[in-house]
Amino acid sequence: MIHENEICVSQRSFDWWYRRLGRITASDVGVLFAEPRAKVDKDKLTKAQQSYVISKASERVQLQELSLTELQNIYGDQIDLADKNADIARGVKLEPEAMLRFADALLDHFPQVGKTLYVDKCGLFVHKAMSFFGASPDGIVYDSDTKKIESVVEIKCPRVAGHYEVISTKEVKTVYYYQMLAQSFIVGTKTCEFVSYCEEVPFDHQLVVLTHKFDNSEREALIEKVDRFNTLIELEKEKLMKTDNWVQFDE
Repeated sequence: MIHENEICVSQRSFDWWYRRLGRITASDVGVLFAEPRAKVDKDKLTKAQQSYVISKASERVQLQELSLTELQNIYGDQIDLADKNADIARGVKLEPEAMLRFADALLDHFPQVGKTLYVDKCGLFVHKAMSFFGASPDGIVYDSDTKKIESVVEIKCPRVAGHYEVISTKEVKTVYYYQMLAQSFIVGTKTCEFVSYCEEVPFDHQLVVLTHKFDNSEREALIEKVDRFNTLIELEKEKLMKTDNWVQFDE
């Protein structure tokens, strides 16, 4: 079932990668909110933010200037590298099981009277008013009668110590918080379900679900950050495109 502002693409496919190219995505948002260590630098970009702006501007140049065949080759190389990353491989392996476990617990987690809720995978959501801003949640929770999306799902599959840290603190890492805020905003929900799943612990400890609810002030701060960085990315792209001579030697 396709939902409003959702593009039907399989995550990690070429179509998914291609449609994310150059877009600010939910997984990037933690970088946008980073603050410089020194107070005197509060109005400056961090090094990570500078690199991010150049990276996204470069993607927009690629999208504009390269052929589809060239982009497919780049995608293939990037996917090969990603598959060799142990943490990414772990997530690809465990996320389907985590989703099934979350779905089994769904009715207990959402005790609303008169609603039948289901969880499903999804593609790429693009914000209706900010076409440069997208998100690919690991899942969505929707009402089977109205088809309205009630919440989005973000799954992480940490190792044992990281999983028990979530259980102990009942908190998520800041970068995940901003990722969930962006997903909720783009999809149009008030909440996001953070799921931590680890198969190397006792069965009753394997699944943790924390619901995060976001308010208007958080969304407004997000809009301001994303707008600002999109402007910076566009300016950087124009700068890259205007360079006439890339080969220059000192005489």
